[in-house]
Amino acid sequence: MNTIVIIGIIIFIIYIFLHIRFLYKINPNYDILQSKNPNKENFEKIMNQKSPSIFTDIGKDWNIKEINKKNINKYFVYYLCPLLIKSKYDIKTINNDHKEKLTMENNNRHLILQLKGKSKFYLFNPEQSKYLYVKKNKSEVDYWNQDLKKYPLLNKSQFIEIIIHENQMIYIPKKWWYTYESIDKGHLIDCNSESLFSYFLG
Repeated sequence: MNTIVIIGIIIFIIYIFLHIRFLYKINPNYDILQSKNPNKENFEKIMNQKSPSIFTDIGKDWNIKEINKKNINKYFVYYLCPLLIKSKYDIKTINNDHKEKLTMENNNRHLILQLKGKSKFYLFNPEQSKYLYVKKNKSEVDYWNQDLKKYPLLNKSQFIEIIIHENQMIYIPKKWWYTYESIDKGHLIDCNSESLFSYFLG
């Protein structure tokens, strides 16, 4: 076999190995990263740290009334993961009493942009799973109606609270648990994206 071909195969295997290693990397630290509308290079550097992150001044110049599922990609493509193979958007109008159920993040890149209003997020790192009564990657706990007699370990869980304001976007790392409640009526864009590797290997 040609030496160049062998070297090419070795480089390709190393490339695949590094991507798989990165894909399964978990950062349990509660450090919150923050950046003001970063350029693409800095945005990806922050994403690579796999920490909860807040980005400010996002969508400041967007016309909310014009955004819909047909044209959302042109607004959001900048924030999708490299080697993109799949993306999904959900444009939500939420009332001031809206509460999401406690969920484990299974997507490679999950971003939630607060276009209008405020929301309060509660994030649990992957190590808290032992307190959240998890079965088949789902928590049995109703976070908003806690039954501590039935689920006493919930009291031991540690989490961070983050309030997201208008034109702020939060990144929720993979394998973290999260829930949120609206502080007032608002509009959100919920975006998930998968890379070639995360889609087939994640």
